[in-house]
Amino acid sequence: MRMAKGRFVRRFVGFLAVLGVIGLVIVYSLLTGWQLLPSVGNWFTKLGAQFSSLSTPEPTWQTSVGDQPVAAAATDFAVVVTSRGGVEAHRLSSGDKLWYRDAAWVAVGGTGNDVVVVGRTGRKHGYDAVDPDTGAVRWSDGSAIGVWAYTNLIVDLTCPEATTCKLTGRSPESGSKRWTTTLTGNARPLGGANHRLAVARPFDDDAGTRPPQAAPPLLGLPIDGQVEVVATSSGRRLHTYQPTKTTRVVVAGDRVVVNSAVPRNGSCRFSVDGRDPDGDRRAWHLDGYDLKTSSGLACEQRTDPMGEGGLLDAVAPDGRHVLLDASTGSRAYQLANDETVVTTDGRTLLVRSAGGGKIRAVRVSGGSTLWTRDEGKSVGVALGPGVVLFTDPGANRLVVVATQGGTLIDVESGATLLGYADNGLVVHIGLRVGYLTYHGSAG
Repeated sequence: MRMAKGRFVRRFVGFLAVLGVIGLVIVYSLLTGWQLLPSVGNWFTKLGAQFSSLSTPEPTWQTSVGDQPVAAAATDFAVVVTSRGGVEAHRLSSGDKLWYRDAAWVAVGGTGNDVVVVGRTGRKHGYDAVDPDTGAVRWSDGSAIGVWAYTNLIVDLTCPEATTCKLTGRSPESGSKRWTTTLTGNARPLGGANHRLAVARPFDDDAGTRPPQAAPPLLGLPIDGQVEVVATSSGRRLHTYQPTKTTRVVVAGDRVVVNSAVPRNGSCRFSVDGRDPDGDRRAWHLDGYDLKTSSGLACEQRTDPMGEGGLLDAVAPDGRHVLLDASTGSRAYQLANDETVVTTDGRTLLVRSAGGGKIRAVRVSGGSTLWTRDEGKSVGVALGPGVVLFTDPGANRLVVVATQGGTLIDVESGATLLGYADNGLVVHIGLRVGYLTYHGSAG
């Protein structure tokens, strides 16, 4: 009895000691402004990351990063990981950390030995184009407030006056100017990295994880309620379009697509124009094609059309679900009645059966089926460069298939995609980042 009483006393004293420590921590946080809960949460997140693997079998490498990652891009030598307040690079072969920089925003451009465009922090304008392998600054601009980064072009935005802004096209390797053009109106809201322009909405939520692409022929800049179209080859301002309540304007490939929906007899009358902005010449016209942008009795244009790779999602006058070639207005592909578009890059199309149980990969040119897979409705599907990614959180499974067929990765994993490399995926769970290597070559 006496021993039991002694144990009770010791436990009670220990409990009081714990309460005392908690009390001291709370008092310290109140006096210093230290945020207790976020710090504890970050501590537990980092602690958990030390003891967890991103996949089974294990990835080629995995490591912890300093802040929640939002995207990653791979160069020939490095994996560049962007977080909410900075950017860091890791060696592609081993995951060893190479460098870190604070960043207001980040974009990756160029090819091979790419450049990482890092927006300066604090109240400073400008950015530094750094070497992804070393973090050394290659070239800089001291006044830009945003960029669009491509494999063959860096376009930056400066606004020296309240209502005057300029675009400058630069070489990714050296920063040398190729052209400069003055915009009309206030383009300041377009600041940051790769701000969305007046383009079709992507089908795929993971489209932002794809590597940089070549600059499109046209940039459609939404400025003061208008769409100002600039040629990326020369920087020349071609035309400015004014959307209305019943018209929607987006740029797709080398055309400006003007979609109209006019109320008539209780329904909407649809028409679509493909226009060449160099002189605003009509290149093609279609009646009765619904790009699914309007709603309501007044046929108000509420959203941009969906599409990628120069293709636009539409419903034809006969009710068929089709993809339109934005350059010519022709039907690039017609879906079966029981199918919906998952995503496309303009070359490969992924469609899902009505029951959601099958995913079919199609070559857009010619319409031939590349392969078919049985996948449930809950399985996420993303299209990357030459690969298709399937993620099934319920089954804790991650599979990568080449677009031409053949499984490249099949692992147990609940990881989320951060970005693509030539020979693998960059994935993460929390602060844990890793590299999954393909077993074979992408399509």
